[in-house]
Amino acid sequence: MGILILMLALFLISPCSGQHQLQQQSSPVFRTQVNWIYLNVTVADRDGRMVPGLDRSNLEVYEDGVLQETKFFSAERQPIFLTVLIDVSGSMSDKFEEIRDAVLHVLDGLCQKDIVRVILFSHEIETIENVQERKDHFMRAFEHVKLSGWTRLYDTIDLALRQSSGIRGSRKAIVVISDGEDTKSLIRLRSLLERTKESNESIYTLGIGHFSRRGLLSSLFSDDLHHGPGVNQNVLRRISKVTGGRSYLVAGEHHKGGRDFVDYYCQLILDELKTQYLLAYSPSNPVKNGEWREIKVKVKGKKYAVRTRSGYYARAN
Repeated sequence: MGILILMLALFLISPCSGQHQLQQQSSPVFRTQVNWIYLNVTVADRDGRMVPGLDRSNLEVYEDGVLQETKFFSAERQPIFLTVLIDVSGSMSDKFEEIRDAVLHVLDGLCQKDIVRVILFSHEIETIENVQERKDHFMRAFEHVKLSGWTRLYDTIDLALRQSSGIRGSRKAIVVISDGEDTKSLIRLRSLLERTKESNESIYTLGIGHFSRRGLLSSLFSDDLHHGPGVNQNVLRRISKVTGGRSYLVAGEHHKGGRDFVDYYCQLILDELKTQYLLAYSPSNPVKNGEWREIKVKVKGKKYAVRTRSGYYARAN
């Protein structure tokens, strides 16, 4: 018995065991727990340019208005787990090739440690894993897509959140390319918004409209500021806002040889993901009552635009 106890003690204090514990403590784990809350933080100046060079002392985190102590901070580029959701219903027909090219350009801008998943959706949903390593499969899928059918936008975002929920050690983000109109989902918008609050995943949306001159002119003189030509920008903006992402309206007449705005906004999103700050704090309020806690991040002494997740639910494990 004494020998067994001695062997157990040696195992617990062995270098491998200690190293494993150190890795667990020092490696970022992206999850919503009441122990440490991790935040992906974007800081931009008044012209929308990303602000580099900040450190732990520059950023203040507030939970329900109370200043928190930052436990972890990193300005280094973290591996990215990116999911791109592409609407392949009939309304996407006039921008489909440009969407494909934009995704390919995003792949070219990523590094080896990044992982990309593409989900094509209409009334059916097709997931393409490891797109960086399987570009040929991605291209074949695009060639055989039939742009028709209903749109399961909410179901597809819900699926993407579920699929990535178990991913650890990466900065997670979703890019949604759609007109924002859902016609077939089983999940309701309200339930989807609640699910986005549970996630530490930034969602970016590109509202793709119908690119006709008549549609563009009608949007310019419309009183509804949330809609572009055939785009439900209100829905797309609500999905993005709570996660600290951004929503772009990519609607207007596209001239051949002119600027490809789908590609432009995809590159903006990629640049933002590469320059985000990662920080974590342990909430000063230890109560696990399941209530919503609001999060605000500020830059001391500067009027910068700061975006991060809007909060979390303080649930018991």
